Amino acid sequence: MDFTTDNAVDGLERLHQVSGSVGGGEDSPKRYTPLASDQGAAELNAGSPGIVSDISESTFSDGSALSPQKSQGYEADHAPAYYSYWTPPVYNPTVIDSFLTPSSSPQPRLTGTVDFLEIVKACVASAIRVVVLQQIKEDCFGCQISHPSQRQHACLYPPVPWFFSANFERLMGKVLTWEFVPALKNTLAKTGLDILEARVEGAADAFLYDLKNEENILEKVNEITCTYTTEKSEDLLDHFLSFWNP
Repeated sequence: MDFTTDNAVDGLERLHQVSGSVGGGEDSPKRYTPLASDQGAAELNAGSPGIVSDISESTFSDGSALSPQKSQGYEADHAPAYYSYWTPPVYNPTVIDSFLTPSSSPQPRLTGTVDFLEIVKACVASAIRVVVLQQIKEDCFGCQISHPSQRQHACLYPPVPWFFSANFERLMGKVLTWEFVPALKNTLAKTGLDILEARVEGAADAFLYDLKNEENILEKVNEITCTYTTEKSEDLLDHFLSFWNP
């Protein structure tokens, strides 16, 4: 059966006429009335603007207008039970701002973790400084031949750029002695930190490889140790160096 018409009002009229004649009775769909036709067209226009182009204003025959708000209320009242309408969340600035405002209560500081990493870093820097100076001494040609001129003694000058990177494997063999990790763990124990040996070794390896590409290694390790050094930390570094034997 074809319900195609030139405008939406005639289509609704034919639909109501046919459905009313087939069903019959109080439970059947509403028969066509001008008010029902106007209301159906208005609902269609309010819900989907542009579909009904020939209705300029959504009004009923009795002169009342159907606003989008009324249309939503009508649809909600006449919607099937299985169809639920989504309602947008209500903005509550008090709740939202509570997540964005920093808490005024003091936050706990991870003192143990910070101290652990700083101590390991300072000890690693001290170990690198020792082995670099030893290696420069071993490679010094003036020392090998006991040259009287200081200009022939490379050990009296800073190492060439990228010295640590160029000699990394050889220097790591001197740093990573069997006493190295136990010395770190023993130094940490003096501050009350009981850290797993695997974690200590992992942190030390990470710092060693992080310093691998430093151009001026002695400047860098001196900067690290000077940043960490206090009266208490000097004792810790001395304890580490006395326990570790390169």
